[in-house]
Amino acid sequence: MMANHMLEASLVVTVGSTFAAMALWRFFKALDEHRQVSSLASKLPRLVCHGRPFAPVQPSHADLQVGQTSDGPLLRVGPMMLQRAQFNALWIRIGCLGQRIPHQALLRATIKLALEAQASFTFKAAVYVAVSERCLERGDKVELEWLKGQGF
Repeated sequence: MMANHMLEASLVVTVGSTFAAMALWRFFKALDEHRQVSSLASKLPRLVCHGRPFAPVQPSHADLQVGQTSDGPLLRVGPMMLQRAQFNALWIRIGCLGQRIPHQALLRATIKLALEAQASFTFKAAVYVAVSERCLERGDKVELEWLKGQGF
């Protein structure tokens, strides 16, 4: 009987520790993503496009490792990838290379900042949001209605 109580107590501590560890991991992940969005405004001007593609080439895993495609550098914000294209357009890729869907707050903050940055040019520049078909096929929750409400 005593062994059962010890096992139950051990299980409660282990489960409690696991939940605490998961909550701590989520906190630090959210903090890291917040820092990425905060630094996005200073990083966007350095994001350039080589050549004149309407849409930059979709990155491969190798491109992701080096942080660049043949069209120019990649900028990662959480699981999203940002690239420049012709006329200084900004492409935000969601679900590219099997990346997870960004949290709602991260997606909204990134798009809000991108729209503000693109509107600050002498000639306003477009923002495109590319959502992977696989995300939609898997049923991942991409905020399509919110995106439509923002003009996408």
